[in-house]
Amino acid sequence: MTAVFAIFVARYVEFRLCLIWAGRQLNLLERGALAATRLGRAARRDAIANAARASVASFSGTLLSLGIAAGLLALPWLPLVLAVGMLTFLGAETGRRLGGNAGLWAAALAVSGIILIESAPR
Repeated sequence: MTAVFAIFVARYVEFRLCLIWAGRQLNLLERGALAATRLGRAARRDAIANAARASVASFSGTLLSLGIAAGLLALPWLPLVLAVGMLTFLGAETGRRLGGNAGLWAAALAVSGIILIESAPR
């Protein structure tokens, strides 16, 4: 829940700063004039939507890994492999959407996941 709040605040601040910047570019006299309009309400609505999507994605990923771990007690390594696989997919998709090297992004996130797994206390 803490991460959802942090994502909401970060996105809301980003959207509000964009509105303040746009108001300054338009030479509006009152600071934050655009943020007090429908655009300000849209910024809040979009920040809430971003936080909700992040919450669902985070919960789904955790539920999938833990559900498999609970269901297949004979294969304790499977959730770890699945988590690294999901990070690899996320990296490839991020690289593709950003127009970067999808393989490099996938490898970077996979290696990061492996490092986190190895550094976890046992």
